[in-house]
Amino acid sequence: MNLSLSFKTANMAISTMTARGSFEPRFIWAEDFWRGLGTVYVCGRYASIDPSGSLFPLWVAVAGHLEPKKKGERFGFVDASGQFKIAPTLDEALPFSEGFAAVRGGDKWGFVNTSGHVVVQPQFKSAYYFREGVAAAGLDSSDVLIDTSGKVLAQGFQVRELVADGRVPASRSEKSGYLDLAGKVVIPFVYDGVAAFSGGLAAVRKSGDT
Repeated sequence: MNLSLSFKTANMAISTMTARGSFEPRFIWAEDFWRGLGTVYVCGRYASIDPSGSLFPLWVAVAGHLEPKKKGERFGFVDASGQFKIAPTLDEALPFSEGFAAVRGGDKWGFVNTSGHVVVQPQFKSAYYFREGVAAAGLDSSDVLIDTSGKVLAQGFQVRELVADGRVPASRSEKSGYLDLAGKVVIPFVYDGVAAFSGGLAAVRKSGDT
């Protein structure tokens, strides 16, 4: 089920793309659904909401998933009951993607698995999400493309768009193109901007045209 936001007068409702099962507008603020939960502002606080409209404490994970949660000054990961399954010992954490989560200890980022074991040692200035078995991470003044073992597949690029359809949108020397999942250039860096592929197509920009 794809869920999105819709607006009506001064309030906000959450509805399906087809408008079936939509909720009556009753929140002053709402955010897109992620893994079956959305976020709304109600009664002076933020809360999570499921597709049926039931409200839960913020950041409660859906069954089978872990979500980052802050306790004091540290982050860990909680399950659907709100219990920490990965202790809050991290300086920062991003949500899991494909079984891995980017985490920060000190000023370096690495990756952990759903058991909390470090699978890619903290060594990057920044790190993002795994998609199709690869992820971008910041190193020095550019990004590297890594696999789930931390092996560097490509470097000297900037990767900011999502990996999709086996293509990695990337830029270098102010020009953009695409890498494959092995880190090889498969669409030359001749564009002024590129977007992620979807359904076999991607928007590109060259000399002001899209």
